[in-house]
Parts: sequence; structure tokens; C-alpha cells
Amino acid sequence: MSDSIDIEHYLAEQTQWPLEEVAEIYRAGTPWPILYKNLEHMAHQDARAAGVSVETAMKALDQVCDMEAAHLNTLVKQAQEAATRAGSDSPVFDLPEVQAIGDHPLIRDWLNYSERVALRVGETESWKVLVIYMKLLNYAWEHPDWEAV
Repeated sequence: MSDSIDIEHYLAEQTQWPLEEVAEIYRAGTPWPILYKNLEHMAHQDARAAGVSVETAMKALDQVCDMEAAHLNTLVKQAQEAATRAGSDSPVFDLPEVQAIGDHPLIRDWLNYSERVALRVGETESWKVLVIYMKLLNYAWEHPDWEAV
């Protein structure tokens, strides 16, 4: 349980939100789907299915992740450029370039999960859950030995 308390404190510090609020959101979302933690398992399954080494499968997954990251970066840049062109008078979230980010399958999964957790919590908005989720993903990335509970 101490790992859970440590991560809750970390998330509260990162968001500058009250610990009780963060803890409620964190606990409602547990177990959080942490993609990075599943990559090795996926590599083993892919290697077995394709009859290749785990290292080869992991390299292929890394390439797919790099391509997805590049695609998302392109979408973000396009959205930033569109927002700049539109100016401050236009609602940013109505821009097709911004909506394209939300339509990406990975982002859509994150948004859907955040909405489900927000419903479990009750009195919180899904954007707050998404912020916790992003901070949690950052933590998992920076601490590969950490096990989400």
C-alpha cells in the first residue's frame, strides 16, 4: 500500500491539487492501463506468433511506437498552427485539426478511459482524470521498474 500512497503524493505534487482529490481519482482508475508495461508482453506474443526472436519483435514494436509518436506530433503541430491562424476568438476545440488529435485511436482510448473513471468518481470532470492519467504515464515512463497497482 505504501507504493500507492507514494504515487498519490507524486500526482498531487505534479498537479498541485489536493491529495484527497487526487487519491480518489487515482483509486477509481486502478488498475490504470499503462501501455509501456504491456510492450514486453506484446513482444513475447508477437515473437511466438511470427516465429522470431523477442528482440526482433521488440524492435518492430518500437518502430510502430515511433511512427505513432511522429504521427501524433504532426497532428499537434497542425493543431497549433490552426489555432494560431484562427486567433483567440475561435473556439480551439472546434477546429478540425484539434479534433483530429482526439480521433487518434490511442488518444480516443485515453479519453474514453478518463470519462469512465470520472463517472466512477462522480463529482469530477474527465479532463481532471486525463491530467492524472498523463502524469501517471509520465511517471511510469520515467520509472520503468514501478508496478501500477
